[in-house]
Amino acid sequence: HYITKFGKSYTHKQDRIHLTLKIQMDIMDLIRIYELKEIVMIVIVSKNTVKEGKVEEFKNLTKELIKLSQNEEGCIEYDLYQDVENPNVLTFIEKWESKEAIEKHRNSEHFINTVPKIKSFNEEGELTLYTLAHNE
Repeated sequence: HYITKFGKSYTHKQDRIHLTLKIQMDIMDLIRIYELKEIVMIVIVSKNTVKEGKVEEFKNLTKELIKLSQNEEGCIEYDLYQDVENPNVLTFIEKWESKEAIEKHRNSEHFINTVPKIKSFNEEGELTLYTLAHNE
């Protein structure tokens, strides 16, 4: 268990990369920490605990972001899921072909325009990056 220069914690396992931190940390900073150069696929799990009474607004706001992101080059999957037991918890699960595809996504107009609005609905956020444990 290590603390980054950002004051956030991360854990590095031999065959798997698992980073957990607040959503405000830059995804590309996470990728640079691990120098993910030869990874075939990166999975991003972005868990959002939405403020009471804001869930429907949050979901409506994300519809266009999801649709446009799904059509981006390098996007394998991009969807929003709602917790069965706590409807205020909404989680994006994204699968990307490469760090370059993520970089391009983060610089897209729909990402830049929507993500700050999404964050304004959050009480809390958590961002985790994964790669395949077995690249066979």
